[in-house]
Amino acid sequence: MHVVKQIGLGALVIVALVPVFFVTALLTEFILVPWDTAITRPEMGTLARTVNDFFEVAPGSFLIPAMIALVGGVLSLRALRRDASVRALLKLFGGHLLFAAGLLILSTLAFMITNWLHPYPPVTFDPTFHGYHRSILPGIAVLALIVGWIWAQNRLFKHTTG
Repeated sequence: MHVVKQIGLGALVIVALVPVFFVTALLTEFILVPWDTAITRPEMGTLARTVNDFFEVAPGSFLIPAMIALVGGVLSLRALRRDASVRALLKLFGGHLLFAAGLLILSTLAFMITNWLHPYPPVTFDPTFHGYHRSILPGIAVLALIVGWIWAQNRLFKHTTG
């Protein structure tokens, strides 16, 4: 019976991390692939084009979300090994959902500020509009929230004895 409970808890943690995976996949596309829909792209062989092309399609587009979900899963399972109560599971589940929602809200605000700082020029076509200069603020905001989530998840059950 103990093994069944462990498998069930693991499955629920995976279900809770699905929104985290998909939100980080979306943000990877928005932040690391600025020339996705651009008419012109940087020259082949440049660092900007190589990074853009790598994160535009799989496996690059799923690399960062998979690592974040894996770290979240490992930390969640470690916490559940210390405290396998329903309350602990709900704290983790709620934390994952709040993190996914926080990523969406914070990144939206960061992109709005970026659009305010770098508005589209009043011309028909500007090839210099797209680029990584528009990804700095959203990237820093998302990275800060990811680091905070990992830190909080690591500390969540640090003092719990089980």
